[in-house]
Amino acid sequence: MISRTLAPLPSLVLAFTGLLAGLASLSRAADIKETLGAAIPADVQVYSRSKVSPAQASINEQVAAAFSKFARSGVLWDLVDLATTKMPPEGRDHVRQTVEKVLGALKKVSWGELVQKEVAFGVRLKLPIPEYLILFRIAEADGERHREGFRGLFKEIAELVGQPLVASESSEGDAKVASLGLQNAPFAIDASVRGDVLALSLSRELLFTSFNLMGGKQAVGAAGPIIDSPKYQEGFGGLGKGADNEVYVDITGYIGFYKGLLGLAGMQAGSDPKAQAIIGLLNLLLDELGRFGSFTQVGWIEGNRLIGEGRVTLQKGFETSLFYPVFGQQSPLKEPERLVPAEATAFYFSNGLNWTAFYDLAVSIVRDRVPQGADLLMRWDRLQERIRFHPREDLLSWLEGSWGWVAFPGGKGQVERVFFCKLRDPEAARKNLRVGFERVKEFLEQRGQSIELEALEDQQPPGLRVLRVDAFPGCRPVAGIFHDLLVVGSSAEAVGKIGATLRGESPSIAGNSTYQAVVARPEQAGVSEIHYADIQNQLEGLAQLLTGAGFFLSILPKDQQTRPLLKLGAILTKVGVLVRELDLGLKAGGWSQFDREKGQIRVRSATSYRQATARL
Repeated sequence: MISRTLAPLPSLVLAFTGLLAGLASLSRAADIKETLGAAIPADVQVYSRSKVSPAQASINEQVAAAFSKFARSGVLWDLVDLATTKMPPEGRDHVRQTVEKVLGALKKVSWGELVQKEVAFGVRLKLPIPEYLILFRIAEADGERHREGFRGLFKEIAELVGQPLVASESSEGDAKVASLGLQNAPFAIDASVRGDVLALSLSRELLFTSFNLMGGKQAVGAAGPIIDSPKYQEGFGGLGKGADNEVYVDITGYIGFYKGLLGLAGMQAGSDPKAQAIIGLLNLLLDELGRFGSFTQVGWIEGNRLIGEGRVTLQKGFETSLFYPVFGQQSPLKEPERLVPAEATAFYFSNGLNWTAFYDLAVSIVRDRVPQGADLLMRWDRLQERIRFHPREDLLSWLEGSWGWVAFPGGKGQVERVFFCKLRDPEAARKNLRVGFERVKEFLEQRGQSIELEALEDQQPPGLRVLRVDAFPGCRPVAGIFHDLLVVGSSAEAVGKIGATLRGESPSIAGNSTYQAVVARPEQAGVSEIHYADIQNQLEGLAQLLTGAGFFLSILPKDQQTRPLLKLGAILTKVGVLVRELDLGLKAGGWSQFDREKGQIRVRSATSYRQATARL
């Protein structure tokens, strides 16, 4: 059809057109060698790509070695034995044979080789089911071997499951396609190879769209590569290096798909008022989510640190969102570290939300959008009168919204924790806390229990109160209000340490070079959220619990009744060893920032890891 249309054109125009096509093909061929993103079409709603750098390969090798050791431990057969303990011998043999068949089928594919170089993923939302595409960078000489591996896997699965699952093979052009699907179904899992790329897809159309992009043969009306699309350029512009991996989510496209499904549901609901009200409420929520445009993130490794940067774009007019007064008008955190002692092992701060605005919004949605919402609110008002507690006035009205916590080492190996909540009205907070405590005290005294708040003398900050409950003599939490903060700590010493840090009498974590390298907080503008944790040996406690429990179960007397417990003990010990060897992290931290002027939310995270030689 196209050739007949072009036939009458002058030969010079034809030659020029052919030259442009050849240049486009060469350009796309070069792109696909650089990034598999050149083979993902732009009309997908989700796209991700990961390229294994030498630094990432080092981390992957540590994880792979741990799981390889775990597999060699025989834990799978321990699980099979545990699950078949009460079966007759022939039943146990059948299960073992089935597991062996599944393992044999899985071994037909060289899974480790597929993820050694580069992987890309795309999702296109479409009825009757979403279309998925995953691409693996492989050695070109091994392409047919990998495709044959999937053909063998599909055949084994089909034979194991039986009808209506069918494995098949077909050819389209120069591509051989191995497939696994339901008999007569319009979709199947397809595996095929083009050059140095192995492709798996749930859509034959998406598979060959990708192949065409690899060869520079974009069909008329078909989407080009995502890396050339304006949404990709806009989403990733201004982010960090991104050489190792990237993620893109078209939030607007996602919302549009689900709004289409709601439209179909509305047609099915007809004139049913309750159903239409629920659909209307869901549409409202989707419209609000549609204020977000896209999410993009890039990641790379520097030394032993895995760093990620990303952002969520906001649509024009996001200030008119119902949720903007709840989230969008909170003041940023300027110097959150001023409350954090230098020896802190973890902390978290958020500028939170406007709780009264959130309460008012929830009430308005229930009143205007929920079936019989007015009756529900009337019952809610009666309940507040009965219990003599009105959340909006007695609690939410004096909370500014921002909050956080800090953890640091205490005496005798204890971990001290202090919680903060910023107050809009400290005097109202004092009054309501005093009234609230008296009500709690009255309630407990009616049940024969005692609770007291005692003042602490010569404490900094002043005004601290210790909570004493006879039932818990070892627990003495401390609370108080100083400046515009409500503070609750695990001990008077813990809150005193925070006060000393706030006054500058004790160094804060801001001067810690390790903290600065991991978190890398922007200096000028504030942040919406920030977190940091010393995660070294974070999983050691869990590993010790598992291996310890496994050891004690394994030394029980051996008989028919204890056989399952003995096997469980072996399993727990092996899982504990795996958990310990996966405990590779050292420090982790990050932040998010709401930029009203640019209409975006920026995020950053970083995690440092042990070097390979340190553990494995």
